Amino acid sequence: MRIGGLIGDSTGASILNCSSYVNVTASGGTAIGGVIGYPGSFSESEPREIKGCVFTGSVTAGNVPSYGGVGGIAGKSYGYIVIVNCVNRGSVSGSNGNIGGIVGMQHCDVANCYSSGAVSGSGGYPPTCVGGITGYIDSGSVYNCYDSGRVSTSGSALVGALVGYGYSNTTVSSGYFDSTINPDLAHVRSTGGNKYYLSSFTTDEMKGAAPEFNVEYASGEYASGTGAFQAALNGWIAVQTTYPDTRFAQWDTQSSLNNGYPFLVGVEYTQTDATLSGLSASGITLLPAFSGGVTSYSASVANGIGTTTVTAEPSSSEATVIINGTEGTTKGITLSVGSNIITVQVTAEDGTTMKTYTIAINRAAGGSSGGSVTSPAIQVTTTASDGSVINRTELKPAVASGTASAKITTGMVDALLKKAESSGGTGRKDVLEVALDTTDDLDALNITIPHSELERIVSGTHASLAVTSPTLSVTFDAKALGTISGAASGGTVVISAGLADLSKLTEKEKKEVDGRPVYDFTVTNGDTKVSDFKGGHANVSIPYILGPNENPNCVVVYYLADDGSLAAVRGRYDPSKKAVVFKTGHFSEFVVGYSAVSFGDVPAGAWYEDAVDFIAARGITSGTAENSFSPEANLTRGQFVVLLMRAYAISPDTSEDGTVLQFDDAGDSYYTGYLLSARSLGIIRGIGNNLFAPDKAITRQEMCVMLYNALKVLDEVPEETTGRELSDFSDANQSASWAQEALKALIGGGVMKGSGSKIAPTAATTRAEIAQVFCNLLSE
Repeated sequence: MRIGGLIGDSTGASILNCSSYVNVTASGGTAIGGVIGYPGSFSESEPREIKGCVFTGSVTAGNVPSYGGVGGIAGKSYGYIVIVNCVNRGSVSGSNGNIGGIVGMQHCDVANCYSSGAVSGSGGYPPTCVGGITGYIDSGSVYNCYDSGRVSTSGSALVGALVGYGYSNTTVSSGYFDSTINPDLAHVRSTGGNKYYLSSFTTDEMKGAAPEFNVEYASGEYASGTGAFQAALNGWIAVQTTYPDTRFAQWDTQSSLNNGYPFLVGVEYTQTDATLSGLSASGITLLPAFSGGVTSYSASVANGIGTTTVTAEPSSSEATVIINGTEGTTKGITLSVGSNIITVQVTAEDGTTMKTYTIAINRAAGGSSGGSVTSPAIQVTTTASDGSVINRTELKPAVASGTASAKITTGMVDALLKKAESSGGTGRKDVLEVALDTTDDLDALNITIPHSELERIVSGTHASLAVTSPTLSVTFDAKALGTISGAASGGTVVISAGLADLSKLTEKEKKEVDGRPVYDFTVTNGDTKVSDFKGGHANVSIPYILGPNENPNCVVVYYLADDGSLAAVRGRYDPSKKAVVFKTGHFSEFVVGYSAVSFGDVPAGAWYEDAVDFIAARGITSGTAENSFSPEANLTRGQFVVLLMRAYAISPDTSEDGTVLQFDDAGDSYYTGYLLSARSLGIIRGIGNNLFAPDKAITRQEMCVMLYNALKVLDEVPEETTGRELSDFSDANQSASWAQEALKALIGGGVMKGSGSKIAPTAATTRAEIAQVFCNLLSE
């Protein structure tokens, strides 16, 4: 029986760039592997490869015969095949047979591989053979491999740090292991074959954190220094002649990857190089002269120069280059009179590491020979609305292929800050707005601002920064700006927004999206991509035209999670803008979806119909039964907590952490986890004696206190706007002292309105009423 995490048996085929993270368990098989059980090839003229494969699961096998094998990559190999550039980080264990981190029983060559997972075996006679790389080499060789995982055995097994047993005419060469982890083991326990250039190192030496040392990795070839181990691995690749047609992955060491040990570049860890090796604009001299560490360049040209071709050469051939929204290393640019901002975005192979280069080219007006161009004074207008001051300046972007590109300059920041100071527009409700002056239909924005200028805004004000256009707009609050500014220093901050490339979505993501509009929002500070605003928020507006018969209350904005699922965010359709507007604490891909949920007991035209449609579309409620919402039913305390937590996307807790205890009457119900989460955040406190009474009808004042506590946690207590006081209501004296702070705040903020002259603090709350409360709050 041949068993593999991905493939059981394969003859005459190569297996390339596969990853397996499954747990493989077997009893009695002859070839059990984390990736493949039994690979083989019988054609000497067409040898095959197992190449670039990674295993991170576990393999456990029992009752393996003496001629059987258990391995992280392959159980047992045979014939004209080489296992190269492979990694085992999973655990491998077996009883009897032959057990190895890469391959259990080897009838082939293994080269340029490593194993960091635990390898263990048990058994008696015939002896079980256990090795960090190979248990038993029947024929073939092991070259340029290392083991950093624990290798152990019980019984009378033959165990070696690299190889348990090697038959005659086999070779183990240029092999290494961690002597700190396996201090009592030899490289090869027993062999009738050859052993060359074998060394053991301490953990610090393998990680390049020890004093200098020397190592011979091939005949007459030495590596030295603190990084001698990595240098030896790459040195063997440079001098080996055994595999002239094989492309070996290079080795690299980074403290944050592979626990500090050398890893294979492009195999398990992709390249993170997002730098350019060259950047030029044809016919134009850029200042300063190009250097990979410099990201901002400028030039002034005569009016007669109307076009240029920008060429950007990435340092890594695996990196992706986008010039003004178009993928490719060259792009022709039409230069407008005045400022032209060209953005070159480089994304490393890992898809996350990014660096943005900008070129600012100033083209002279007609009749000018170039050089210095006098810019008109920057105009800032001030308006006041709803207690906030908005200072606004306009910026003419360069528009190409639907993408608007522009740079927020030092002069613009000077003008905005000066006006904000004089107009009193530096508070947390105030806004510094950069409005893009364009009538073009835009699919995307690409806005840059030097980090030094963003830092001036953050340190000099508490205001938000908005970039607006007739279509796409985004506003960052002060906390989000602080997070972005603090991510790095000295470079350029780039804000990008636009329609996503649907072809790059996974099949699962495409199924979830189902053809709906998808927008991609990113912000980078130098090389750092800032996804989480750490308590800050961005308010976003993107264009959307309602479809035939679409209910605007059922238009929902989702973000596309890493696992391909959709999660609703705070947002709504704004008919005045013909756009969806939403609030988010992070940037990612966002989907404009539609989710209509109807209930048989919510009649058309009812005063609460829109509110129920709104919260049901967002999954805040699923009703009380199939096709029923029960709008007139009293809401219980447990039901309210669930609605509240779902409304603000606060997840339930699944277990006590030792500091916050669950209520004794929480039971095992739909509200249980939400009660624990709400209690841990201080949103609820219970009724005493460690009880909450989740099935008791909630009063209006109880609802107000819980809602007020949640808004305090979220820093979203509404500002006083109505001028009304609790004392304005004739039944204010019926409110409990513990509820009055919450009632005053929510009445002043317009959340609680009362009925006529009464606020009815002790009355029950219906499900329809609370639907309206949440609809009002979440529509702000």
